[in-house]
Amino acid sequence: MICVMLSQRLTCRVGRAVSGSAEIIRDLVEGGGSILVIGPPGVGKTTLIREIARILADDQKKRVVIVDTSNEIGGDGDVPHSGIGRARRMQVPNVHLQHNVMIEAVENHMPQTIIIDEIGNRTGSISCQYNRTKGVQLVATAHGITIESIIKNPSLQTLVGGIESVTLGDEEARKRKVQKTILERKGPPSFTCAVEMISKTECRVHHRLDATVDAILAGKSPLFEVRHLDAEVCRKDLEVNNLARSAQPTEEDHAVEAKATIGTTEETKVESDSEEEYYYPKSKKVSSSVSVSKKSYPLYVYTYKIQEADLLQVAAVMGLEEKIDATDDIGCADAILASSYEMKQNPWIRGVAKFHQLPVFVYKSTTMAQMVKAVRMILGMDSFSSVQKQSNRTSSDIEIEDDEPIRKPSLEEIDALEEVRLAIEYIVIPGGEPVELLPRRSEIVARQLELVKSYQLAVKNSGTDSNPRLQILPQKLNKKTSKTSSSFVKYVSPKSSVAGGGGATSVVRLPFLPE
Repeated sequence: MICVMLSQRLTCRVGRAVSGSAEIIRDLVEGGGSILVIGPPGVGKTTLIREIARILADDQKKRVVIVDTSNEIGGDGDVPHSGIGRARRMQVPNVHLQHNVMIEAVENHMPQTIIIDEIGNRTGSISCQYNRTKGVQLVATAHGITIESIIKNPSLQTLVGGIESVTLGDEEARKRKVQKTILERKGPPSFTCAVEMISKTECRVHHRLDATVDAILAGKSPLFEVRHLDAEVCRKDLEVNNLARSAQPTEEDHAVEAKATIGTTEETKVESDSEEEYYYPKSKKVSSSVSVSKKSYPLYVYTYKIQEADLLQVAAVMGLEEKIDATDDIGCADAILASSYEMKQNPWIRGVAKFHQLPVFVYKSTTMAQMVKAVRMILGMDSFSSVQKQSNRTSSDIEIEDDEPIRKPSLEEIDALEEVRLAIEYIVIPGGEPVELLPRRSEIVARQLELVKSYQLAVKNSGTDSNPRLQILPQKLNKKTSKTSSSFVKYVSPKSSVAGGGGATSVVRLPFLPE
């Protein structure tokens, strides 16, 4: 089968109808789900869907319509090639009219399955979403190495549901143990499963495309199944791989994990200049948000061995495209963004950063979650409290606290803090009446006192030293009152409330507010 495309140049391609090439995913084809085939050029995607069209049309007796964008499935002759079986072919006169032919196929030909070759633009992706709502089985191909590359492609995001930036509340972010601004899937994907073509005889199968996309956006490793096709006996050898794409960690992976990374829920660091640390200049002021000290926008980031489109896409989804931009001139950059592996292999980056006095932000892998974290760190949007540690060398290492809570509160603490919240929001503020809380342990009373102060309300101790309890007053706590209260009683932290040794304990003295 020869395909000839006439434009400014003459292109001839010879297609091969290989019988049995779709046996590796025959169960997915017969299952009735929509399948997205992903792979680089020349890996056998078109040959695979040509055989899928024949199986569905001849073996399954379905009404199959092929949207042959470049005439590579059925050829460009008046009579389609016999390799597609009884499937009906619809030729596309122009690549830009692919979406019109897809919609026409659903409206006029009543297909049960539509085979689409080479979806490469946004209109084709939207048409797939439209056809999915009509209850038609879709089998399509798209250029990309993995599903993550499809997510990063703005034109093909709709195939996997699209992505959007979501801001969570404090309680929801604490429950999920993630940062407040995350990337989530915008809607259901157009396909139920996806196949990543590694070679003509090997592929990775994602049975649930929606779960895979959610895992990638959350910075986790998706579950997939590796399949091998034995060409001699034409059978499938299934290997269930419940681990990530790197199932066996190498020595380099362990070396990278030992370094500080920018993770979704792992601790984040800005490295300094040493053998295992990256440079952060002393001349610049280190703020609590670890951001680049620049008043004017946009901030220019020099990305080393990173596609600038990935950074700009994340910034666009977050609505920050006017505040951050990428540059290939390190002299004009305000910060450097690189992976920990590249920093290890190329130590000269630290010297260049030191010469230009630029902060270096290091991440572990190019996941969407870590890119969001990096953008927020560079712009100083995350309220981290950095601790500068002095090492034996002259360099400084600035650590940023994790988004996860340091200590998981007990049920008693949660109940006590919820009691304070309900009392303030339902009685003290609306009704203007004082509320006396239940007696608690001194450590929990201290936590209650901090929560009451966050509402800017006055409070007094209505209990005894051995049995403290708070009374919330409907009075606003101003700065003068808070300064005066600190002069009466010295506040003791919960860590020092228990005296070491023996059974003797010292009770925390709570501050009394003046009348």
